[in-house]
Amino acid sequence: MRPDALQILLDRMLSEDDLAALLEARHPDPFSVLGMHAEADSDLWVRALLPGARSVALLDTATARRVGRLLTRHEAGCFKALIPRRRKPFDYRLVPPLAALFLVPA
Repeated sequence: MRPDALQILLDRMLSEDDLAALLEARHPDPFSVLGMHAEADSDLWVRALLPGARSVALLDTATARRVGRLLTRHEAGCFKALIPRRRKPFDYRLVPPLAALFLVPA
């Protein structure tokens, strides 16, 4: 998939109206758009609002392994990711760069 096609797909997952409402703290149901969600075609998506973060890694808590990196949706700290090769929701942790230094696998 071309990078611009991926960006269009990722932006489709969070509308501009939802994004504005989240950033202005007026979204009526933020959990409906934030966190991990399975779409109709079984793709898994993660969206997060982490003001002040510049990047965010996604860790699988069962293995303590990095699954991927969330892409910046908005510079105010809105991030998103399509999770490759996963079809079922799993327990995860979002980790900004400095926090990764202090994680110790169980």
